[in-house]
Amino acid sequence: MTISGSHSTNSTQVGSPQGDDKADSAARLRADIAQMREDLGDIVEALAAKADVKARAKAGAKDKTEHVKANLAAHAHQAEAHVRTMATEVTTKARQIATKDNAMPAVRRGAVATAAVATAGGGAVAVTAWLRRRNAARQTPWQRALWAARRSGVQVRHAATSQAVTPGARGAAAAGIGLLMFVWLRRRRARRHVEMG
Repeated sequence: MTISGSHSTNSTQVGSPQGDDKADSAARLRADIAQMREDLGDIVEALAAKADVKARAKAGAKDKTEHVKANLAAHAHQAEAHVRTMATEVTTKARQIATKDNAMPAVRRGAVATAAVATAGGGAVAVTAWLRRRNAARQTPWQRALWAARRSGVQVRHAATSQAVTPGARGAAAAGIGLLMFVWLRRRRARRHVEMG
């Protein structure tokens, strides 16, 4: 017996009880076949999803990325909280040091001393340059020629006997180093005074 459409190869009468049973069984068979097709479609889709390695890899990568982002966000919040607490501690400590009775005068004295040394050094350089210009303007042509001859001889001797550093540069370097040492020692002394006080 084949089931196709509304007719069958057996000749049964349509109003008989036997015909109703066959119609019911045919309807049941059709429903079972439809259900099996749906189940088979679901199974095929599940197998296809398991076989789709690329999609599974993308999903795994997305999950891993979200996990890493969540961890980074948590660590960032922890670091931010740590930085804020450290900033608060440093600010509090700086305020405590600044509010000591004898701390500010020592710091001010150090700043005044540094400013005084810098001003004196700058003034010495300015006065030296001014005197050289003034003396050069007052010289006669004969004196200028003599000075140039002496200077050229000194330059030749210097170039032949030493490295390419002029005595003026050496003196300036020595003065600069001395100035830096003086400032450093003054600041060190002021810090020790603040720490002891």
